[in-house]
Amino acid sequence: MKLKNILLIASSIFLMKGAFAQDFTPPLDIPLVLSGTFGELRSSHFHAGIDIKTQGRTGLEVKSIADGYVSRIKVSTRGYGKALYISHPSGHTSVYAHLKSFSPEIEAYVKKMQYARESFEIELFPDSKRLPVKQGGLIAFSGNTGGSFGPHLHFEIRNTQSEVPVNPLDFGFKVQDTSPPVIWAWYFYALDNRGQVIEQIGKFEPSAKEQIIRLKLPAENLGVGAVCFDRQDGANNLNGNYALDLYVNGKRHFGYAMDAISFSETRYLNSFIDYPEKNCCKTRVQRLYKLPNNPLNILENEGSGLIPIDSFTKLNLELVARDKAGNAHKTKLNLQVIPAKAERNAKGVLFKWDEINNYVTDSLKVYMPAKALYQDEYLSFSKTETQDLGPLYHVHDLSVPVHKRYRLVLRPYDTLKSYADKAYIVSLDRDGDDVFEGGEWEGDFMSLGTRSLGTYAFRVDSIPPTVSFPYLKEGSNYSGTRISILMDDKESGIEEYRVEVNGKFILFEYEPKKNLLFYEIDENLKAGNNTLVVKVMDKLGNTTRLSRSFNYVKP
Repeated sequence: MKLKNILLIASSIFLMKGAFAQDFTPPLDIPLVLSGTFGELRSSHFHAGIDIKTQGRTGLEVKSIADGYVSRIKVSTRGYGKALYISHPSGHTSVYAHLKSFSPEIEAYVKKMQYARESFEIELFPDSKRLPVKQGGLIAFSGNTGGSFGPHLHFEIRNTQSEVPVNPLDFGFKVQDTSPPVIWAWYFYALDNRGQVIEQIGKFEPSAKEQIIRLKLPAENLGVGAVCFDRQDGANNLNGNYALDLYVNGKRHFGYAMDAISFSETRYLNSFIDYPEKNCCKTRVQRLYKLPNNPLNILENEGSGLIPIDSFTKLNLELVARDKAGNAHKTKLNLQVIPAKAERNAKGVLFKWDEINNYVTDSLKVYMPAKALYQDEYLSFSKTETQDLGPLYHVHDLSVPVHKRYRLVLRPYDTLKSYADKAYIVSLDRDGDDVFEGGEWEGDFMSLGTRSLGTYAFRVDSIPPTVSFPYLKEGSNYSGTRISILMDDKESGIEEYRVEVNGKFILFEYEPKKNLLFYEIDENLKAGNNTLVVKVMDKLGNTTRLSRSFNYVKP
């Protein structure tokens, strides 16, 4: 990890602990009940804020936590959806995401800019004088937009200068929490002297009784992992815990605390957890030792966390999980480790984590930069011939995570050239379903940049998107308050859309979770005869154009 990043995170924590915490007020006027905590383990990232329940509904008033000004607005169909960023004199920026809409003043400004740029998706950076806000002032309404799958408010506090998210629960927000975290399971790993995993050698559930466990260890070092979660009052969600410490023979050996996590670090989650266990069993085991490529600053110790093993080593182990409210859970066990002969029959090509790695055949090429992997890995490569457009290429499997993009070059069958401009590559997920990857032609090959291993295949998309007007009939009188359009693409997916009324752009909002475009009728639609035209294009350039003429009658 670069020294600059370490200093930025350190300054973020220092600022977080400063004198401004007591000046913030809650972003909602309801009791704060959490469905997600800071640093929680998500899919390939740590959660950058807290998720506040909104009583199962949208439209709650969202308030600014302090005086300041709107410094950034982003409207997206993915990620944070509709999001608002407010900069404060304290040196913090508060973030409010998955919003349904903004306050009237902010909404008017955003809509004006959307029409000026003729785009629903937009990112704006107003100056400090355009949209000032007061503490407790209305700034938005809670929603379920973007990558949200239930109504809630995603809330963050960042260091304005470094943009490093810090734990919002350090700022005096009252979240009722009388429940300690739960340590659900111990995991043990045989490790070599580089921290390389030789094998997972055991999983044990904690017991109230004194536990004595004997393990045969085919390695010189032992690694410990744990599954831990936390609950706050008022909800049954299994949220992430704040801190976890491992004690070995009475001495703190390894631990972490979720105080601040840089976005440049967040993908190292895949090194922090037992990724193969997550892949096979959907269980996120937290490693209490470091894989070779793990520079996370949440780790509060200098060492690697490896526990050296001598002949018949006896260890007294203790795990202590803590939450932000001061609740703690402790569990102990006595471990007797018996050395065993290592029998590692590694198959495949050795890729070293700290070196550039290439693998080239006449049909498959892999070019991987240094530090794309978290540890040395033996990767296997093969292909299965098919009756389709090309072989299935097996680039190892989904059990190994990749941190950086690498270049993958695959050769299809010659028949694919007949569909050259409509061809693309997919990866197959755990259920065997297609995941669009894209790809570009390089002579007889197609190439792409990806951060996934697994199985790859070729597809052709010559089918345009489907588009329909569910409630608007040709030539009808229409007096509703909303116009809806359904659109979908089963192959490569929607790339872009545009809707016009009488030849002019009109702002339709896109909700991809429902395959829905919708327009809340306003002054931009005039009474009388109108012609609405929608044009939708998928990622391979297939386009559908559909029109409706109707007579709009103001209700």
